[in-house]
Amino acid sequence: MSPRALSRRLASSVGAALLCAALAGRAHGKSPDLPGQAAKKSPITMSGRLFVRETVAKEGDDDLDAATSLASARLGLRYQHKELRARIELEVRKSARLRAAYLELDLGPGRELQAGLFKLPLSPLEFTSAWKLPMADRGLLSTVLRDRLQVAGRRVGAALRWRAGARHCPWWRRPELEAGYWQGQNDTEDPLAVGADAGFGKVGSARVTLGPLGASAQVRAGTPALLTPVRHAWASALDVTLEHRGLRLWGEAMLGSSWLVADPTREQALFVEARAVVAWRAGGAVEGAPYLEPYVLVGGVDPDTRLTDDLVLEATSGLNAGRWQRWRLQLEFQLWRIGANAPRGIVDAAAPPRDHTALLLQLAAAFGKH
Repeated sequence: MSPRALSRRLASSVGAALLCAALAGRAHGKSPDLPGQAAKKSPITMSGRLFVRETVAKEGDDDLDAATSLASARLGLRYQHKELRARIELEVRKSARLRAAYLELDLGPGRELQAGLFKLPLSPLEFTSAWKLPMADRGLLSTVLRDRLQVAGRRVGAALRWRAGARHCPWWRRPELEAGYWQGQNDTEDPLAVGADAGFGKVGSARVTLGPLGASAQVRAGTPALLTPVRHAWASALDVTLEHRGLRLWGEAMLGSSWLVADPTREQALFVEARAVVAWRAGGAVEGAPYLEPYVLVGGVDPDTRLTDDLVLEATSGLNAGRWQRWRLQLEFQLWRIGANAPRGIVDAAAPPRDHTALLLQLAAAFGKH
């Protein structure tokens, strides 16, 4: 049995055991109270989500294609005891795959240590749960940033956080700081095995948040392909996240270096990326209330500022209807346009980039804390 197959089998076994433990814990938490005693709250809570999707799409010059898919089937467990919290998430669509596994330790007022497998803190549109975002999925630019430029996504690492000010203070007096390091990886999500001369293949990142505003910086190690040497690059970003009554908004601008270059004589390029998501919710004042929510996503990335006709552009619009934070039916239109001079591996390392037009219908539901 290969190591990858063995790890998947172990993950499936662990997932089944954790699910049984969670259900047992929930049952224990709901046991009848003894006279004069309050119910004992279970330290283990469970969460999950399920996305079922119908897609009609046209890729490049191909014929129209339609597919019904299970876009996500996620199970999560959260454990808390005094100052310690733990969380495990498994994606169980085909075989169990570990998506998150980390510990959080309170170190005193406003201070926290996180260690394990979790998301890099560069972009709120990437580290915010997909259930909290209005779109059916994160889209094309997310794939580019996560899989190709490797500035986002999940890694194994550790981070320290510090939050200043009391909750009653105005937002401009409550800055939040985060700094940490993560293990770099290649395109197949295997960790980089390199020595001190290559910085041990690490990713270092820092972020400061002040209310709705954020700024991040990152230095990373990675590989553009399996057989290429480890290379280093940097990235920086400014972002805004706002939720006011029915309005929800995310916006970001990013600048950094990249190893994805169309010119074989160069090893690095300077990339620029920008995205914005705007949604307006009618209804849904409380959890479980009916609501409607139209939304729009627009964005683009210039993989190499020295080239022309290499832009990767994305536009998405859609409508959500359902019960707020419980379930939603989503109708979404996607349009992707990719310049003729974009690097071959900008979207998929194994195929040249192509334009994409799609209509999605998705039914999604979730429970627990995300």
